[in-house]
Amino acid sequence: MKRPQLVDPNWFKKPEPKILKNTPKLTLRVSDYLNFIAICGLIIGSFLLYERYKKKDLILLEKQNSVIQFHQSIKEKLEVK
Repeated sequence: MKRPQLVDPNWFKKPEPKILKNTPKLTLRVSDYLNFIAICGLIIGSFLLYERYKKKDLILLEKQNSVIQFHQSIKEKLEVK
């Protein structure tokens, strides 16, 4: 004797996959170009920030030297008068 089934198994048959004969064409919209430009901007900006971080000590030393030179030049001008 066959067991009764509540669901017909034919309902759940998977359809066979369709084979694509033509390759899809790549279409670029304006938003794609804007996204590309934004990503390039982020990469360039992060590169500049990294270079600034690497030269941080040198920049700080140059600032200190410029302040010292300014102080010396003011001191010399006051002594001359």
